[in-house]
Order: sequence, then structure tokens, then C-alpha cells
Amino acid sequence: MPHLDPPLAVVVLAAGASTRLGQPKQLLPYGGQTLLRRAVTTALAAQLGPVAVVLGAQSALFKSELAELAVSGKEPTGRPPNPLRPWCLCCATSPM
Repeated sequence: MPHLDPPLAVVVLAAGASTRLGQPKQLLPYGGQTLLRRAVTTALAAQLGPVAVVLGAQSALFKSELAELAVSGKEPTGRPPNPLRPWCLCCATSPM
């Protein structure tokens, strides 16, 4: 990984509900993988630093899509569960 000053991190925003499309656009296929997996693996391959994926609606589907890339994740705390509330999934700093 190149030395960057200041260090960088990549944030992939994938919390949209895709209400107009009627299905999660994050899971649409493109180039042999889903749009979400493609965005995350591209971010990891850039080796700019850690990658965080912000999930919201239907986060369980997206977490399973990225399961082997994830090293940790944290559910928001302090409020009742809400499927539209963002959830952050932190991924490894290089593709596995």
C-alpha cells in the first residue's frame, strides 16, 4: 500500500432503498458481480486505506453479499432497530 499523508479511507455509500427501481440496485449484476461487490473490491484494490461500507435498507442482504470481505462491523446502538438506519461494515484493506 502506498504511503499517503494524510492517510485516506474509502467510504462506499450503499444505504439507498431503491424504491423507484423496485429491487436493490446494489445487487444488480454488472461484469460478473453485483454493483456493490464491484464497488467494494475496486475500492479495496486501490489500496488507499480501509474501506467502510455504509448500509441501510435491506442491510442483511448486503452483509451476506460482502461476508468474505468483512473483518468487522458495528450495529448502531442506543435506539430501537430501524431497517432504514445506516449500518457501517468495515472491510479488509486488500482483496482476499
